[in-house]
Amino acid sequence: MSIYLKSKDLQGNITAKGHEKSIEVHHLNFEVNRAAQMTVGENYIRNPNKPDLSVVNFSKSIDSSSNTLFELACTGKVINQVQFSVNRTGQSLESYVEYILHNVMVTHFSNSSTDSNLPSENVSFTYSRLEIHYLGDGHSPMRSSYDLKQAALV
Repeated sequence: MSIYLKSKDLQGNITAKGHEKSIEVHHLNFEVNRAAQMTVGENYIRNPNKPDLSVVNFSKSIDSSSNTLFELACTGKVINQVQFSVNRTGQSLESYVEYILHNVMVTHFSNSSTDSNLPSENVSFTYSRLEIHYLGDGHSPMRSSYDLKQAALV
């Protein structure tokens, strides 16, 4: 599998067909948590709170997008949209799942260098809406979207 990040506001070094100017991502992570109060002796009663969506964290090697990500972290400028594509590798890069973030801010940027590898970077994005498009099994795509402002699936 390969993971690529694409945005009209960020220019990466990827030249693969269909993913030109994307950023190669080594690791991608986000979570959804929902705290729930459970009463002893009455486990069927659970009072769930609203979901807590984490920032989207990813790691990458230094590339042509690094300065822009650094500047966005410093200024707080909002990016309209970014798309992470998790792709099957082979003769062609076929998208398995896509994560699309809207109204994105870079809230964390760190750089780590060693003497034996390219410098690596860890970046965190906040967002106002997250879409998940599962495309993996050849059936109709399954799509989900959560809007944080509306606090609802959309």
